This record gives sequence, C-alpha cells and structure tokens, in this order.
Amino acid sequence: MIVVEDVCTALFDQLPVSVIDGKNYKVRFGWGSQDTLNLHIKQNGQTLNKYPLIWLVESEEKVYGASDNELVRDCTFIIAVNSKHATNTNPIIWQTEFNPVLNPLLENVLKAFERSGVTSIRSYSDMRYKVRRYSNYSEFETANDGKKTVSKTIDNWNVIILDITLVFIPNCMTQINFN
Repeated sequence: MIVVEDVCTALFDQLPVSVIDGKNYKVRFGWGSQDTLNLHIKQNGQTLNKYPLIWLVESEEKVYGASDNELVRDCTFIIAVNSKHATNTNPIIWQTEFNPVLNPLLENVLKAFERSGVTSIRSYSDMRYKVRRYSNYSEFETANDGKKTVSKTIDNWNVIILDITLVFIPNCMTQINFN
C-alpha cells in the first residue's frame, strides 16, 4: 500500500539544505489540518529550525485499476519561510526570501518529484502544475465535500503554494540528483 505522507517524507529528506541568512537549515515536512499545522508551529517555538517548511494540505487519494499499483493525488504543498519583512514591500521580500530560499526550494521539490522513481507529475492539457507566490501570508483555503474553509496560521509567512497532481508508484526510490 502506498502512503503518500511516507513517500513525501522520504523524498523531502533528500532535499539539499536551504541557506537562510548565511546559515544552513534542513527542510521540514509536515501534513494535515490547520489545527495540526498550528500545533506544529507552536511545538517548534520561535526558532528558525521550523523553517523552511513544506506543508501538505489534506486531500483525497484516487486509486486506479484493479490493484494498488498507481495512486493519484491532487496535492497542495505550502512551501514557507517565516516572514522577517512584515513591513516591507515585495521587491525587498523577493530579493531576501523568494529568490535565495523559496524559488530554489520549489525547483528542488519539482526535481524530487520528477527524478525519484516513485512519483511522476500528471499533466492535464498543457498544465503540469500551478504555482502562487504570496508575501506576508497567513491564511489558506481548504475544500472538503465542496465546502471551502479559510484558515489562518499563527506565523506570518512568505510562501509558494504548489498545486500539483502526482502519481505515486510502488517502486524503489532512487537517490535524487539535484544538479
């Protein structure tokens, strides 16, 4: 049986460290509801060690065929760093947080999905995925049974939101080359 959260944990464990203000930080991964996200933030205190964070928003999985050989999931990943620029404008935020940290992390996440051997990106028409960038962001929408809910995080973030449909395959994961 394929467990998406376990596959993502193993994939993101291979991500290179992120450099924030000249220091190396291991990328953190978590998943779940808004309450779980805020609990994660609280448990990790005020340290930078909780960032950068990749958070998988809860969603349903679809299994195709007669066996469990292919699982498809529409995923929303929130790639976040704690905003140090709540009173600055976008050019400063882009220069200090998006360009050096968030954009390279997004590139590496996509490489992980494409090169791992256990995931692939499902395309619809010409679209492979959707990316949104937000500065000083603290809320996101989730949908359950057709109802949309707006939730707030307890930290103020700069984020990239990646909406992507992934195919999970029961293969052996390869060592990912991020170059």
